Amino acid sequence: MGKIGRNEPCPCGSGKKYKNCCDTAFTTRTLKKFVKISTHQADLIKFAFDRHQDAIGEKTRNALQSITVTQEQMQSVANVLVCNEVLNGTTDEGITPIEQYVKTVDTSEDAEIVKVVASWKNTAPTILKVKGYVNGYTAQCENVHTNEMMTLSLGNRTKPAVDSFVLGFPIFAGEHYEFYIDFLTIDRQLTEIESVLPLHASNFTQALGTLLGQSPSSQTDVADVNEQEDDVLSLVGQHLTQQGFEKAAAFWSVWSKEHQPTIRKAEPYAAALHYKIAKDELGEHVTQSACATLYGISASSLSTKYRAFKA
Repeated sequence: MGKIGRNEPCPCGSGKKYKNCCDTAFTTRTLKKFVKISTHQADLIKFAFDRHQDAIGEKTRNALQSITVTQEQMQSVANVLVCNEVLNGTTDEGITPIEQYVKTVDTSEDAEIVKVVASWKNTAPTILKVKGYVNGYTAQCENVHTNEMMTLSLGNRTKPAVDSFVLGFPIFAGEHYEFYIDFLTIDRQLTEIESVLPLHASNFTQALGTLLGQSPSSQTDVADVNEQEDDVLSLVGQHLTQQGFEKAAAFWSVWSKEHQPTIRKAEPYAAALHYKIAKDELGEHVTQSACATLYGISASSLSTKYRAFKA
C-alpha cells in the first residue's frame, strides 16, 4: 500500500481524515492529552479527600444507611455517592470540591486541557441508555432525560448490555465522555426511571433508593438506623484508609442489616471490622492484638466479633 495522504480517509474505517485519526503525530499528541486529563481525574479525588475526607465520608455513610443495597452493588453505589460529593457537594467555602480544584489548575497548561477540567464543574448525575458499541468498550449512549447522544468510553469495566440503563457522572475527556470513577447498571423499566427525572445532587440519594427498588416509605424506615451502628463506622473511619473504609462500609451495611446485632459498645465491632478488612480484603499484615489495642479492647473481644463476621 502506498503512502496515505494526510487529508485522505483513514484506512481504519473511522470516517475521519488520516491526519485526525491514526497519523502518528496526531495519535502521539492525543495520547499525551488523554494522559494529562486522566492525571487530573486522579488528582481531583486526591484533592477532595485531602481536604474534605471527613465530610465526604460522613455523607456517604449516611446515604448508604438510608438505602438498601446488595453486597454486589455496594462498592459501585458507594463510588457514585462519593462522585456526587466531589462534583456537587458543598464545602465550608460554599463551593464544590471540583470548583476548588479548578482554581488550583495551572493556567499555563494547555488551554484545551484546562477547559476540559473546568467543564467537570457542571456534571450532574445522569442516566444513559446504551444504544450500541462503536468498538471495544466505547458505547453510543442516549441521555434518558434530554435524548442527547454521547460517545462513552467504559475503559475495562464490565460492559452493560445494549438497551440497558446506566447511571453515573459522565465527564468530558477530550474526545469522548467517560464515567467519573464508577457507574451503576439500573435494572428498571423506563417508566420507573422517568419517575425520578430530572436527577439533581439534592435528590440523588432518594432517587438512587427508588432506582434500586425501594419505595419512599421503605427508605424512611431504613434511615431510622441504630446510632451505635453508625458509631462503629465512625470509629473505623478514624483508622482505615479511604479504600479500606469504603470496603468496611460496604460489608457493615449488609452484615448489620442481615444480623441486626445488639450493640452495647461500638469498639469491639469496630476493631473486628478493621481487622477483617485489613487482613481479608486488603491483605495487610495485621494482628488481632494490635487492632484490639488500637480500639482499647481485649484481643478476645475482637476475636469473638471477628468469628461472628466469618460465620
